Amino acid sequence: MKRIKTVYFATREQAQAVIATLPPFKAGRFSNGVAKYKIVEYVKGYAIQLGDCGSYYPHKTADGDE
Repeated sequence: MKRIKTVYFATREQAQAVIATLPPFKAGRFSNGVAKYKIVEYVKGYAIQLGDCGSYYPHKTADGDE
């Protein structure tokens, strides 16, 4: 399986603009059942997390499965 790298955005607004274009996703097996995108700030920039403890964009599911 090819490793998918997390995409980081320079601003929170850029990450939010991408979220606006993404389809809904299935909640992950380790989540509380809520499938909601979340913006997380790191030193590298802003990342889009799928759920509370899921994978990061550009993954398509919270569990990292393609």
